[in-house]
Amino acid sequence: MKKKAVRRERNKTGSKKNLSLVLTITFIIMVLIIIFFVITSFPEKSGLAECNVNSDCMIVQTTCCPCEMGGVEKCVPRGQEKIYRAKDCPEHPVCIALYNCEVKSCICSAGECTEIIGEKS
Repeated sequence: MKKKAVRRERNKTGSKKNLSLVLTITFIIMVLIIIFFVITSFPEKSGLAECNVNSDCMIVQTTCCPCEMGGVEKCVPRGQEKIYRAKDCPEHPVCIALYNCEVKSCICSAGECTEIIGEKS
């Protein structure tokens, strides 16, 4: 009889230890997942600069119309231009005849590609 009581007590203690271990591991995994998403969501805050020198940045047309016809341009990191470039544009887009070229050049400022705005001519 005593042996069965001792075994039951060991099983209860073992179950508590196992549950505690599972909860600890689950908590650690959740913290690691959260850290991963924070780092990938805010690369400028994590020390991952999008540029180091001005030549790391380039001007990209982000709309189907060129800036000479009302479209918009933006400075983006070289190598990521496909992400920002206008997609699914028709062969002959309908554009307004409005000169909208504002971006004179791009510079790398504090690890970010930044537009140098010039006057519209």
